[in-house]
Amino acid sequence: GLTLEQRGAWTLHLANGIEVVLGRDQVEQRFERFITVYETRLASRSDEVSRVDARYTNGVAVQWKAAETAAGPNS
Repeated sequence: GLTLEQRGAWTLHLANGIEVVLGRDQVEQRFERFITVYETRLASRSDEVSRVDARYTNGVAVQWKAAETAAGPNS
């Protein structure tokens, strides 16, 4: 899904449950940065990622799921 908030900020909601915050400025560049980071660093650990904030100038911030959530309740 794709959400446009009242203040003009874009947020992606991916099918695998990851939320991607793109903000309202330089959305295309931020999306491209997210794709690069996802493909090179996060794809193999996507089940552990809760949220990616791409509003930073030179990178992204990753919010990881709680250890018990990612591992499952019976681990």
